[in-house]
Amino acid sequence: MTPKYKVEFGEPKEREKFIVEHERFFERIGSLVKALNIAAIKVNANLSNAEVVIDTLCKLCVENFNEILLLSANGFGNGAITLLRSMFEKLVTARYLELHPNEVDKFFDYHAVKLHKLRQDNALKEFDPDGSILNQFKVVRKKGGRKRLQSSWTNNDLVKMAEEVGLGEFVKWAYHVPLEFAHPSVTAIVSFLEETDGQLTIKENEPRPQLAEDALMLAQAFLLEILRLQVAHYKVKDNPLFQQCIDDYAYIWGKERRSSDESLK
Repeated sequence: MTPKYKVEFGEPKEREKFIVEHERFFERIGSLVKALNIAAIKVNANLSNAEVVIDTLCKLCVENFNEILLLSANGFGNGAITLLRSMFEKLVTARYLELHPNEVDKFFDYHAVKLHKLRQDNALKEFDPDGSILNQFKVVRKKGGRKRLQSSWTNNDLVKMAEEVGLGEFVKWAYHVPLEFAHPSVTAIVSFLEETDGQLTIKENEPRPQLAEDALMLAQAFLLEILRLQVAHYKVKDNPLFQQCIDDYAYIWGKERRSSDESLK
């Protein structure tokens, strides 16, 4: 059946421009895709809980990368940089649990708190029949009185975890800055204002290609970190393709990776 309407999603002109301006990216990104497939583990009954959680987080990072690429190619910089934080959080958590596999059960058990907050009573009863899992996350309030539920599965915040796993330099641009675009903020509002002839006006929705490009560059750097994690943790046999991916990054972006002192525009 022939569709009644012709619908075009995204920004065709931005995509065409993106493809032309990022020829090196499309020329070389295939090697990273192949390397990730080589380093990925096959889920089976013999894997530990830590391995299942870590590998799944790695796969979710790849999914985030594909989403960031889609938004970046259409010039949607705000959306791309917002998703970058999601990808960064997964990467940091995967690296942290790789260093502390004894905390994987706690990470998994915190699902009880999420079910409680979502008021998914039936699912919570199935997951935690006697309430013992939920109770382990109840802590006394600072001023005493009733207990409250922990706001996270760990006492370490993400910034501390990022610093511990060697990703602290990315906190500013992959964690704090994206938050400004994900939540209502003055930063987000100001980014849509401009002064014309002495009058302050709100910009029309317009592409943010530079912000989109910066998000994509960092997202590819995080994929390299995922590759390093998988190769080291699962003791994957060395492959020339792994080094090729690092060389490709420098070829694509003209640098090994972004400096933490450089600003996103």
